[in-house]
Amino acid sequence: MRISLVTLLIGALSFSLSSIAKSSDNWYLGFGIGSGGYSDNTSDLLDDMSAYHFSYGEIAMYGEAQQNPSSVLNLYVGRWFSDTQGYEFGYLSIDKVQVDGETAGSTLAIRYDIDGSSDVMYASYLMAKQYSNQSRFYGKLGIYQATTNEKLVISGRDTGIVVATDSVNSSVTGLLVGLGYNYEMSDSLGLRVNFDFLPSAIKGDYFEGSASVLGLSLNYQFK
Repeated sequence: MRISLVTLLIGALSFSLSSIAKSSDNWYLGFGIGSGGYSDNTSDLLDDMSAYHFSYGEIAMYGEAQQNPSSVLNLYVGRWFSDTQGYEFGYLSIDKVQVDGETAGSTLAIRYDIDGSSDVMYASYLMAKQYSNQSRFYGKLGIYQATTNEKLVISGRDTGIVVATDSVNSSVTGLLVGLGYNYEMSDSLGLRVNFDFLPSAIKGDYFEGSASVLGLSLNYQFK
């Protein structure tokens, strides 16, 4: 399923770019940056850290964990085939979601560092409300393929000595939903802000749940 969907998305993107070369009416290309994260799993992380202490015959008497969001890169190509409908193909790179945690027992003080990064390809249908020739509020519904890499490092909290590492890859296919607002600054340039939500995008050993992205993009309109 993974190979066929990725092949389909790459084929659709290639078709879109070749279509732009032949007929540029209402096509656009865009580049965006933003911030993204996964479902908060810090409580599960603390449970795992407590279990680590228990395996050494002690109880964790102190513990804390915090998730930090990631920078996001968004590349996309799409077309409005009417004032209210369109489609879009794109790529999202969620660079690094970090969870840092530490616990301490009677003899052990450890630190957990987990990094998660996701590569997402998507195809979506756009439904818009055009308020004027220069603005659209739109909704997005589509499919995605998300591949996530997780890296875990366990080290001594005070010594910094690494005692264990792990790396896990997972891949998920699902539905994408989103909202956005696009403002055309000129006949060729547009600015948009968007929010994309990927339910159940992460099913790894350390991260599990949904991914969300808030972004700001600049797009070029072919008219």
